[in-house]
Amino acid sequence: MNVWRGAWFLAKHELVRARWKHLIIFIIIGYMLMMMIPWFSSALKGEADGIEYWAIDFITVTILPVFGFSATQYYTRTWSGDLYTRRLAYWRTLPISITTIVRGRVLMLLLNGMLGYVVFFVLYYLGLKSLNNSVDVLHFIMHAVVLTCVAVIISMFYVYMELGFSSKAYFVITLVTMFLILFLILLASFVTGNSLVLKSYELIVEGKGWYLTIISLLLAALAVFTGIRLIESKLEKRNFYS
Repeated sequence: MNVWRGAWFLAKHELVRARWKHLIIFIIIGYMLMMMIPWFSSALKGEADGIEYWAIDFITVTILPVFGFSATQYYTRTWSGDLYTRRLAYWRTLPISITTIVRGRVLMLLLNGMLGYVVFFVLYYLGLKSLNNSVDVLHFIMHAVVLTCVAVIISMFYVYMELGFSSKAYFVITLVTMFLILFLILLASFVTGNSLVLKSYELIVEGKGWYLTIISLLLAALAVFTGIRLIESKLEKRNFYS
């Protein structure tokens, strides 16, 4: 069995094990739509206030990247059990290479996430269109691709932390990352008086959509390729039994 066939087998196995947990993504999507549709519509009309500007960016940057993690099995006992590390240790006792494990995890992330992104952005567009007729479908598709690429880039960082560290360390690092993101978004909102997400959409409307879309796709592909290599290198040195 070659590496990618083995990775697909692992990803499929984990996705099947998730069963009803796949429904969690619809709760996340519902929450985002409830917040984002009225906020972004107001921002497009120039009626948003400062809170809505930074809130749009914060929700987008922090919640979109977790779509691919929504059915993950092993976080119920982060502090006491570290079940994901134990799962990795078990896989290493089998004839499964680290490369297969990493690529299987990334495949699961992308497959699980992409389904969520399609559902979210279709409903998001329909909701925005009902409140703001000026939303063009081609512009919105480009916008959705850009945001999806940003989410994939950030999610690769989370996968690196998830596989490379214990569950306790992963929890602490992601919590600190959340506060750092919040600080940077508040700072950007204060300096620019605008939303970065809204600004990216405005650039697309102004005719720069193809540039943003292509650059975003290239950066996302680079993040996946580089992330896989970095995670593999990290796992080669990691002790799963201490």
